[in-house]
Amino acid sequence: MVMSKALSNPKFQWPVVGHKNIAAYLQNSIVKNKVSHAYLFFGPAGIGKTAMAESFVNSLVCRQADHRDGLIPCGLCDCCLQIKNRIHPDVYWLERPTDPKTGRVKKNISIDQVRELKSKLSLRPFLDSYKAAVVTEAQHLSQEAANALLKTLEEPTAKTVLIILTDNFSWIPKTIVSRCQVLKFLPVAQSEITASLVERGAEKLAAAKLAALAYGRPGIAINYFSDPESLQAYQEKIKEFLALTQADLIQRFRFIQSEFGYAETDEIFQTLNIWLKTLRDLALIKTQNQNLVTNISAGSDLEKIANGYSTAKLTNLLRQVALAKKYLAANVSPRLTLENFVLNF
Repeated sequence: MVMSKALSNPKFQWPVVGHKNIAAYLQNSIVKNKVSHAYLFFGPAGIGKTAMAESFVNSLVCRQADHRDGLIPCGLCDCCLQIKNRIHPDVYWLERPTDPKTGRVKKNISIDQVRELKSKLSLRPFLDSYKAAVVTEAQHLSQEAANALLKTLEEPTAKTVLIILTDNFSWIPKTIVSRCQVLKFLPVAQSEITASLVERGAEKLAAAKLAALAYGRPGIAINYFSDPESLQAYQEKIKEFLALTQADLIQRFRFIQSEFGYAETDEIFQTLNIWLKTLRDLALIKTQNQNLVTNISAGSDLEKIANGYSTAKLTNLLRQVALAKKYLAANVSPRLTLENFVLNF
């Protein structure tokens, strides 16, 4: 099934929260049969990049896509079911592998993985449709893997689409960026995220609270709703940080050693983002903007601790978190980076 001419009356059903302009752009490329060979989706984790990639790829291979009417993707044909289970023979997902010995996700996507992908994409499709590959967390491509991926972009195969997803645009080589259609994913309105959670069965008030916690990232809110344990873990990290601000220096250093002595950089980035949000809430309370606080469940604790800081001090701590993230990105020792940060409390 290869679309040889533009569709006249498609009806797309993409379960993506927000990002209507991006969805319209990609859908229009399908309608006009002008799909590019490479796209780069960038934006923070949980913003909706993966959901958009899934919907786009599904629409390209759906058997309904060569019809003038009907829903695209239909969700019922064998191709749609294969996409749902990630077993479609012409669609590949390239992601960081798990180390079989430690059970932890490896640091990088390797050159061998990219070479294997290139080999698969060079073959004729099993079905008469597009071949597609989605590279997740592309900021974790090793240098060799990035170079190998560049060669794949330089020699595109007909009816092949490569979608590169990244949380950090600055870490993607410019040579790769220049060969892609670049689409930036911006935060989604809180009202849209709330509505999507209500559609999934959440109470309106609970949905609004989860949407506030998500900071414009639908995937985060949906995860908190579907997995209460992840929400509890997030709230525990807030409590830990608030307790850390009240601890003495020795206790802070012990905490850094015990919690982050062997942590991966990604895990530390996630923790710093939680600390950043908590500091923002403290600053909002300090400046009499309680209505904008996102961590509503920690309200009383936030109020108490905010009273012990000046606005200038909180502003400085916010700067220090941003600085710590820059140090980590530059491969400065995570332990040294975090110890330097907690010195500012």
